[in-house]
Amino acid sequence: MTVYDINPNQIAISLTHTEVIACFGSYKRLAKMSDNIKSYLSALVYNVVKGHLKSQQNCKIKGRIYAEINGGCKINICFISQQTATPTICSFKNSEDLINTANMLFKNKPTLKSDLYKMSDSYRLIINNYEKTSNLNEFECKVFNSPIMLAHTKEYGKPLILNNAIYRLGKAFIKEP
Repeated sequence: MTVYDINPNQIAISLTHTEVIACFGSYKRLAKMSDNIKSYLSALVYNVVKGHLKSQQNCKIKGRIYAEINGGCKINICFISQQTATPTICSFKNSEDLINTANMLFKNKPTLKSDLYKMSDSYRLIINNYEKTSNLNEFECKVFNSPIMLAHTKEYGKPLILNNAIYRLGKAFIKEP
């Protein structure tokens, strides 16, 4: 098991294929999320995050489990605070994570005012007046609420989509059932 910090509000736990089988017996049992599996995951997550909880006041914990392509799984855990800030800046290392997040936002709030910039090593999505910034921590992005980061992005980033970035990305990439 490997634990690493993604950002101050998010950590990830990686389990190898062997660890998944040892802990849960099979991927099918993990996918069913029985009460026993939920209890085991709760204990695992609690033991991993209790050190992080000291710096997180008045927050909830939310997690997602992803299967890894080569076996094993990754558990993303985010600490959800009650604070909101404007604007919210999400930094993505790759376009796939950007599109996944944009799709989630498009399904829930397609009319959010948003801009997309390309930096030298990342994409940055700027979202105005989004109340549920905790949802963004579930994805592979770093979340910032800083006027300095906003100024830096607008000054050094290349604007790709101004004004309705979430709507335009959602329309272009949404996966219809």
